[in-house]
Amino acid sequence: MRSIVVLVAAVALSACGSAQEEGRPAVRALDRPAPTEFTAELRSLPTALAAFPRSAKKQALLGIVPESDPRVVAELELGRGTVRLYAWTAQAGRLCLWETVITPEEPEGYGGPLGPCLAVQPCGRVCVVQQQLDAGTTLVAGAVAAEADSLRLVGSRGPAIELELDGPLIPRFPGWRVVIAHLGRRSYGSAELFLGSERIARIDDAEYDYATEECFERAGEDERAREKCL
Repeated sequence: MRSIVVLVAAVALSACGSAQEEGRPAVRALDRPAPTEFTAELRSLPTALAAFPRSAKKQALLGIVPESDPRVVAELELGRGTVRLYAWTAQAGRLCLWETVITPEEPEGYGGPLGPCLAVQPCGRVCVVQQQLDAGTTLVAGAVAAEADSLRLVGSRGPAIELELDGPLIPRFPGWRVVIAHLGRRSYGSAELFLGSERIARIDDAEYDYATEECFERAGEDERAREKCL
């Protein structure tokens, strides 16, 4: 997988009101072996990283080495692409996830690891990431504690996005529920997990500024108009 190669390369370089989302496509629950190449590359990480000095990035990658073979646990069709979520048992029995987006232009997929398995900044009850897609829209993917019933994504512009947590449970990790949703041209700065009316967890994330991007697009080459976008 290209994403794993990119992560190893990063280690080498370092050594040097709410709006309810309606009509969302359903996430498909799966439980099948991950592609052989994906599993092989994950298992080869200790060898690939052996030559590099100890670093935070290296330790983070070593934390995702599988103790059990990765499985494909969920997919979501995006029209011109597919979001796929892998899951496996990593060191000390911790859950590890890998979200990837597969498109005609990127048949090997692009994405990355997340989950309690990460040696650097492991997540708690909310293990989700937002990703800007090539089409200029945002995806949120990962998993959350299974007992929760909603995830609120709060941005600086517009109402919050309220996601009902109806995704599948992760096989062999029944305490975790899959979250995959296409947000369109929306982004968020925090993700809040709720059980009923009680907020039980929150994480912060870097919000993507679509409004400024759209302002620049409208301004074109007009420098005065572009200055007003800032």
